[in-house]
Amino acid sequence: MSQEVRDTIIDVFCECCGVDERWLEENILEELVLESVDVLEFVLGVEDEFGIEYDDFAELSLHMKTLEDMLNFLTEVVEQRRK
Repeated sequence: MSQEVRDTIIDVFCECCGVDERWLEENILEELVLESVDVLEFVLGVEDEFGIEYDDFAELSLHMKTLEDMLNFLTEVVEQRRK
């Protein structure tokens, strides 16, 4: 299930932040300038997609340096909260 969760998180991120998946694979997230509203829209999209609630934006920001870090963190959050 982890790969399915990761793929869905990538899709939501790309849609909310206006980037394509190829860009994400080639760059680090720190290079992407995101407005607070983009991050909020992303989190709301993840919440809607998986039927969870998440409100610790400070913790999330610590995990948004690389795509892999963000995906690992959010996949774990989704899987824990869906149980």
